[in-house]
Amino acid sequence: FNEPVLIPIPEDNTTLFDVVNGVALPWDVTVSGQTIFVGTDEGLTVLKPSGSGYNVSSCDSEPTFVLHRSELTKSFLSGSKKGLNRVRISPECYTTAIGEVDLAVWSIVEEKVGEFWLGTRTEGVSKLSLGQLGNNVESLTKYSIANGLPTPKIDVKQIGNAPLFLSVKGPYRFIESSQRFELDRNLWPFEVGETDSLLALTEDHNGNVWMAFPDSVVKAIPNGNGTYEFYTPAPLRFKKASTMAILAEENDVIWFNDGDVLVRYDAKKDTGDRRPYNVLINRVTKFMTDEVLFRGNFAGPDGTISRWQPDSAIPELLFEESELSILYAATSFTSPEELRYQTRLIIGSDSTWSPWTSTTEYRVRSLNAGSYTFQARAKNSEGQISEIGSYSFVILPPWYLLWWAFLMYASFGTLLVYSGGKYWLMVRAHKLAEEQAKDLEKEREFNKVLQEANDRLIKANKLKDEFLATTSHELRTPLTSILGFTSVLKDEIPEGAEYREFLDMIEDSGTRLMETLNSLLDLAKLRSGVMDVNLETCDIYFQCRDGISGLQTTAKRKGLVLSMERPTEPLYVDLDVLGFIRIVYNLVGNAIKFTEEGSVTVCIEGEEDLVHMRIIDTGIGIDSEFLPKLFEEFVQESDGASRTHEGFGLGLAITSRLVRLMSGTISVESVKGKGSVFTVTFPRKQAPLGRPMRMRSFGVDSGS
Repeated sequence: FNEPVLIPIPEDNTTLFDVVNGVALPWDVTVSGQTIFVGTDEGLTVLKPSGSGYNVSSCDSEPTFVLHRSELTKSFLSGSKKGLNRVRISPECYTTAIGEVDLAVWSIVEEKVGEFWLGTRTEGVSKLSLGQLGNNVESLTKYSIANGLPTPKIDVKQIGNAPLFLSVKGPYRFIESSQRFELDRNLWPFEVGETDSLLALTEDHNGNVWMAFPDSVVKAIPNGNGTYEFYTPAPLRFKKASTMAILAEENDVIWFNDGDVLVRYDAKKDTGDRRPYNVLINRVTKFMTDEVLFRGNFAGPDGTISRWQPDSAIPELLFEESELSILYAATSFTSPEELRYQTRLIIGSDSTWSPWTSTTEYRVRSLNAGSYTFQARAKNSEGQISEIGSYSFVILPPWYLLWWAFLMYASFGTLLVYSGGKYWLMVRAHKLAEEQAKDLEKEREFNKVLQEANDRLIKANKLKDEFLATTSHELRTPLTSILGFTSVLKDEIPEGAEYREFLDMIEDSGTRLMETLNSLLDLAKLRSGVMDVNLETCDIYFQCRDGISGLQTTAKRKGLVLSMERPTEPLYVDLDVLGFIRIVYNLVGNAIKFTEEGSVTVCIEGEEDLVHMRIIDTGIGIDSEFLPKLFEEFVQESDGASRTHEGFGLGLAITSRLVRLMSGTISVESVKGKGSVFTVTFPRKQAPLGRPMRMRSFGVDSGS
């Protein structure tokens, strides 16, 4: 601890230590083979045996405080005033600095291979990760008081295969989840000393932890569950000038310094006073009346005095007398002023001991009815735990919790419930009768108003449908003539003649108007329920092909590819042929109308019970917010001045109603700007009997 260095030699010699001169104030020592490395105020010093002495040489002139054998580098690391160094000892000793570590390193612990904790005197601790060869720094994280450290001066030790961070205020552990340091209360004996200032700490080969305090050295013995029992040997209970280090040997011997004095303690030679002792219950009194229940001794069955309480001596106390005072004391005479006690009151499964205190009285207050056992135990100055002293008693329940009181409560409650129930039923029945009379009157008035509104609605709906049908019929008659004469004029006037283009415009506009009128008329029939469907079992592929045949010209005019994929087998469904062609025409026509480039594909697929027809386009797509309104009447995604396509929003409404009339369903999937997929699903049917099977190849039909 102070120069010169003392080298222990075998005990069978007359001297216990050999003095090595020429070494400055040492801080740490480690050994490699026969060579001794000493970290001193003047750098890293190397001692090599030479005859009966040692050759002293210098390896590094920077003050060196700690030496550590690294599992990563398989060599020594040294902590110096300017940082962390790697010590190379072959062929000659020299050190190389590990960059980026700008700390005065006083202690080193290697938690994992390549991961180190570095303790300092003024800057807390740092966590260091080195590269695979130990030459480069991968990360360096610094921790200070802001992270829960009690002081900037921290010494790091390897205790129980984990780093322990030591300060004068106690041992701390690092909590990885919160990145903070917390006091290890399992390893902190609060009763030790006057200031509880931790001076030094070490772990022996049995896992015991030795801690040096200003007035004692405490041995913490592990219990196997993370907790410790604390024991202070009597010879180690004395005031010390200062202790900077403590070392444990394998044979229950520890070394520590008391100022300039080196102290050696051999536990095998310290027998101490380990005789068993007891805790006795001295006196039990009723707190309110001072009546004595127990005076320290029990009478056994044969009349002799016993320290154990027989069942016949367990008192039964009234509920009003449940406050007791229990006095107890230990029979140990080893430093009786330092005896500490723990108590507990066993209530069912609750048997938690209290903290250690010097109190010798226990107050029992406000207990519920039940059986209780009070227990006390003591710990003397050497950490020896006494046998347990106990006293049992019973608290009787109060009169209002006795069986006859509950019977009275039950009888009174039953009578009260019965009377209250009868009264409540009478009031309820009367109230229900009044409410029913009011509800019936309101219901009659409401039904009358509802019937009148329904009649008006039916009449208005009928008038609307009649108006749509009449208007459509009246407009279709002259419109048919206009389209007919336009066709005649187109046949008479050759292509390229003057004004021929006006006939094309008249025909296109008339055709568009005729389609609108047909849609209005069909919608009126569908809404009024007068449109009948004539279902027959058909091969859906041929009906779909007939439906899209008239749209090839329109698709080619826009530069689109209109194709149809054949199924691999005939798929039969019940269809109204004309209605199905209208469905195909509406869906494929819409796909062509809203697709500017790309393709429109019709795909028919079969399952065990269902047949799906999908119309897939690469058009403008539909906004997801508009999809719930897609099949409503007179609704379009773009309307008003912002409309980009023609139409009244009737095609999909008519299509949806026609699909439902044929026991089918329709759904849509769409991505805005990428296209849409309309899926129409019908129940699958068996091929009709007696119909000859058409021989044909299956595959992809381009729409021919």
